[in-house]
Formats: sequence, C-alpha cells, structure tokens
Amino acid sequence: MIQSHLAGALPPSLAGSATRIVNAVRQGSAGQLLASFPAADRAAAGTALRSSFAAALNDLLYVTAGVAVVGAVCAALLIRPRTSSTRKAPSPPRRAPRAGSGRPNLSVDGAPPGGAQAQADGP
Repeated sequence: MIQSHLAGALPPSLAGSATRIVNAVRQGSAGQLLASFPAADRAAAGTALRSSFAAALNDLLYVTAGVAVVGAVCAALLIRPRTSSTRKAPSPPRRAPRAGSGRPNLSVDGAPPGGAQAQADGP
C-alpha cells in the first residue's frame, strides 16, 4: 500500500528506491536511510514518505469503518430485542401443606391415618 503510493510520489532520481525505503521503514531505520540520500532529494523523499504513510492510513481507516458498519448492521439484525409481552413472569413455587394447617390428613381410602385406633380416640 505504502510502496505503490511512494513510487509515484518520489522524485525521478529516487523512483527506483521505493522498495528500499519501505523496507527501511519496516525495520525502523527510515531516518538513517533518508540521511544517506543526497541533500537535494532528502526533503522530497521525506515528504513523499509522510504522504504515503498518511494515504495508507487513510485507506486503512476506510476499511475499518466499513467493517464496523457491517458489524453494526449484523448486530441490529441478529440480536432480538427483549420485550415484556413475549416473556411470562415465573409463577411462584407451590408449597406442600404444613401439618396442622386445617386440612384433614387422609389416607388413600379416605380414613384418618391410624385406622380404628384413631377413630376410637376421636371426639
């Protein structure tokens, strides 16, 4: 990306050294490389390098903005909104009746537990 813009922005005397400049930028020695150029071409090479970096960064920001927009559209379409009309409130849990709660404690056949003994002791 930088290399294609840099090749067009360099002065004609340095047009063939775009690859060398890009490699120097990647290695972190662009300042040393620019110092090795003739004095007449240093300012033009520095300007070309800065404008190439800015152009590549600009393109990168457009791409990331596009990815962000696509992500936002996907999120808006794929995530369902929560509405209160679609969800029921949970019902409270049912409790077993307590002993002595006023309900008769009957066996399967309807007789009080304990059989005849419970009936003899009754009222």
